[in-house]
Parts: sequence; structure tokens; C-alpha cells
Amino acid sequence: MLIGDKYKVESDEMQYIISASYTAGVNSKLAGQVLWKTVAYFKTLSEAIKWLVDREIRGTGLVDLLEVNKKIEVLKRDLIKQYKEVN
Repeated sequence: MLIGDKYKVESDEMQYIISASYTAGVNSKLAGQVLWKTVAYFKTLSEAIKWLVDREIRGTGLVDLLEVNKKIEVLKRDLIKQYKEVN
């Protein structure tokens, strides 16, 4: 399940896995391609989503409440969009 264009959540029989997208560097054989790197593992989907929201909010630096609010709204929009696509 893609969460925006930056994250995806996958699962197996044991865990939920969050991966983050990145672009391969110019010195790589895959230069310029978008790749995925696993960044976290969780027992529940709820834990995975909480971690993702916290990570994105911390990434704002918590300097400006307007910026934090914008980040929360983007995350909500992406999660609601994904939920509607599944249901």
C-alpha cells in the first residue's frame, strides 16, 4: 500500500514493513531510478501508521505549527485516499 509517493506499507505473516523511496545516486548502476529501502518493522498496522505520522511530524523540525498542521493534513489525505481505494 503506497502512502503518498514517499512511503509504502507491506506485510507478511509476521509483521508490517515500512519502506521509504529514494533516488539512486549518480555513481550507482541504477542512477536516477526510484528505489525502496526498508526503514521499520511493526507488529500492528496501527503501530506502523503512528510511527509514520510521528516521523513526518518530527521531520518538520516542529518549528512552525502551520507547517506541522500542513504535514498532518497531507498524511490524512494520503491515508484516506488509500483506505478508499482498498474499500
